[in-house]
Order: sequence, then structure tokens, then C-alpha cells
Amino acid sequence: MNAYILCGGQSKRMGRDKALLPFRGIAMAQYISQSLYRAGFSHVYAVVKETLPLAIPQIMEPQSTFHPLFGVHTALEHSSAPLSIITPCDLPFVSEATFKRLRSKEIFTTTYSDAQSQPLLGIFPKTLAKHALHYAEQSLSVMNFVKKSERLKIPKYELVNINTPQNLKENQ
Repeated sequence: MNAYILCGGQSKRMGRDKALLPFRGIAMAQYISQSLYRAGFSHVYAVVKETLPLAIPQIMEPQSTFHPLFGVHTALEHSSAPLSIITPCDLPFVSEATFKRLRSKEIFTTTYSDAQSQPLLGIFPKTLAKHALHYAEQSLSVMNFVKKSERLKIPKYELVNINTPQNLKENQ
């Protein structure tokens, strides 16, 4: 199973690329890739809009407009496996145990906690690639895209997003 880190967002609230933010001494996307490797994923890729200075193989997302499902589409089109794990680059607290639990799933699965849903962290089947592209091209809701997924409950703190400079400061 391949693993993909979505790094193609605009980072408007952060004001700079979240994938490159220093988190515990390394770029946040690099930190997440290390967790994925430790959880047993042997192929980890960053899905990017432009080449980033990361020590992670990168897959270029060709669309110039921004919608997270363009990244999902790019990942699923790239994958040679029937299922892939996908995670945003701004969720550094997802544990190796959660990645392993997701890895054991054999169907479309997304995550949630008591506090929120996270539709972009989960196991996605390759067969949804064209569906993801359609949703992105039509600017449709990510939540609607994942509404038929199985849902895996994970601890609330693992779904803390680092979206703003204040989030980064509070969670270092």
C-alpha cells in the first residue's frame, strides 16, 4: 500500500507553505513521512503543486486551481495498489498506531474524533480517482465525497491541524 501526503494547498492562513514548516526539528511533511515509514509503509510520496525542498519523492499535481481532491486524484492515479493511505501535510500528531490501524483496513475509510471529522486522512481505493477529479473540477464538498466511507474513530489530539502561526506556536 502506498502512502501520500497532500502538500498542494495554498496555506493562506499560515502565510507560508505548511509542508515546509519546522516541526520538532524537521519539515512537517518530512515528520509525517517518517511516521508513515515507521508504521510500515515502504512507499511514501508528497503530492505537490511545485517541487519542494523535501527528502520525499514528489508527485506533481497538474491542476492550477486549488481543491484538495485534485491531490487525492493525483495520488490515486499514481498508485499501483488498489488502496492507498492519504493524509494532509498539516496533521503531524497522527500516531504510528493510527497509521497501522488504517493500513489494516481493506475498504474506503476516513477518520473522525469526538470533536471533528477528517475526510482527507484515510484509506482511499484507486477506483475513486475519477470520482475525486469530478468533485474537484466541480468544486464539490470533500465531506460529500467521503460520505460513503467507513469511519474510524481516533483520538481527538491526533486531528489537531496546524493551520495558523498560532497553531504552530501552541503545538511545538
